[in-house]
Amino acid sequence: MPTPRSTDGKTQAYLALVDALRMPELMRICFRLSLTDSPLALPMSYLRFERARAAFLYVVIEAWHQRTGKLARAYIKASAPDAQVASARLADIERLLAEAKARGDLEKLRSIRDSMFHRDRRDLASIDFSEHLEIALSPIEDAFDAAFLAAGLPSDSTVRTPAGGATP
Repeated sequence: MPTPRSTDGKTQAYLALVDALRMPELMRICFRLSLTDSPLALPMSYLRFERARAAFLYVVIEAWHQRTGKLARAYIKASAPDAQVASARLADIERLLAEAKARGDLEKLRSIRDSMFHRDRRDLASIDFSEHLEIALSPIEDAFDAAFLAAGLPSDSTVRTPAGGATP
């Protein structure tokens, strides 16, 4: 199924972040399906899944601080039925990200992302993956989810597939 596209930059940025945040959920489903493959592979598969989950969350966080995030925040503010709820959800994200940065968790997430997606930047000898798995990912993921849910999915006909066909 093609990725939704939009002629509206705010909508497109918003959908890109939603898609990146949902990728670990798809991976979790695949992980559950693979549990029957080999019980011996379970611990390694689980560690790979958690690293990928952390890496995708960092991709969302990184985009949040760039133009994509600015556009997505504008979409959330403009689309949420309750502006106060949307503002509170966005403030929760900023607070949690500031706390994670102060603890050094964002730097750890960046190193996980680099080890998973940027082979040229990784230094496996300096990465203690067990330490990285202690990062509290769920509160940050939940804060993004709450902000995205406050805005909802686009309901107009501006969302298009790459081939130009409208999606419902």
